[in-house]
Amino acid sequence: ALVFPMGRYMAKVFSGERTWLDPLFNPVDRFIYKLSGVDPTKQQRWPAYVKTMLITNGIMFLILFLIIELQSVLPLNPDHQGFVNPFQAFNTAASFITNTNWQSYAGESTLSYFSQIFAIIFPMFTSAATGLACGVAFIRGLGGSVTLGNFYVDLTRAITRIMLPIAFIFAIILIGFG
Repeated sequence: ALVFPMGRYMAKVFSGERTWLDPLFNPVDRFIYKLSGVDPTKQQRWPAYVKTMLITNGIMFLILFLIIELQSVLPLNPDHQGFVNPFQAFNTAASFITNTNWQSYAGESTLSYFSQIFAIIFPMFTSAATGLACGVAFIRGLGGSVTLGNFYVDLTRAITRIMLPIAFIFAIILIGFG
């Protein structure tokens, strides 16, 4: 029942057409573009799109790895979780940045709250949004477009227009069910 309306909405989001969430999220998107120095009107051919995606995810991987490795000196660590084995930190960061989400540890007894929020939950959004952005770029390429869009714009829109509203709606539903 949701496939057709959600598909239409996503098509509008990624083609830049006006949606009912634009008044709410356009200012958020503009702030993100300004903060990151992204020109949302600049289109990318496939080499630039892939390079941008790989660099962005490489930087996010490094940040996740460092958060996990340095959790003992970061805030939100009331249980005083110590340093994590570097191989475990690498495996966890690689797993969550690629959206495989494989865990070979008990999260509560290994990771601090800060690590769980920023090295586990955050990449659950960004990795799914990355996959969505790449899928949209692939579809644009199949449609014969020479430019595939702008990875940063697609990633931002996937998070703000797709992932966050869905998470908000399901949070309300789950709260309603107790």
